[in-house]
Amino acid sequence: QNLEGNEVLEEKETVDNFGHVEADPILTEKGKKQAYEIKEFLKDVDYEIVLTSLYRRAQETAAIINEDKQKPVFESIALNEYFLRPDGADVEGSRMGIARAMSKVYSVFDQYKTVVIVCHRSIGRSILQPMLNMKFEELEKYFVNYGDAYVLRYDYKQGDTNWQIVDSFTPKQ
Repeated sequence: QNLEGNEVLEEKETVDNFGHVEADPILTEKGKKQAYEIKEFLKDVDYEIVLTSLYRRAQETAAIINEDKQKPVFESIALNEYFLRPDGADVEGSRMGIARAMSKVYSVFDQYKTVVIVCHRSIGRSILQPMLNMKFEELEKYFVNYGDAYVLRYDYKQGDTNWQIVDSFTPKQ
């Protein structure tokens, strides 16, 4: 089974006319350019489906990546960012976030061998941690830049005994 895990985020935050941070901003022009770079990176990957969060920027990124192949796209709250209160305080811990994201990711592997996932930095790390059997502290080197993309593989026919990163890409910042 293969997993192309992609995270495409854009600006750190988008501020509305009143100075409030917009919770679900659209993809910026820079983000669109990055999405097209990732599309080019994945052009030879014969993926079967695309998973994305419910956030507009993730959905727009997924649409750009998938515009030529037109594979099924499944949107899921399981791939949304960690759930926080309006004051920014944690409501959901990392274990809960990992369980939420991985329940969705694992649910598709029985039906599909190659999946593109478009999600957000912390959820991308939450997916990598159990798949690569990493300590939380080791995740800091992943999804550092906006648009970082990783290709993971677990294929017992190729001698894999666990998931591994076989390729990665960072679009122009």
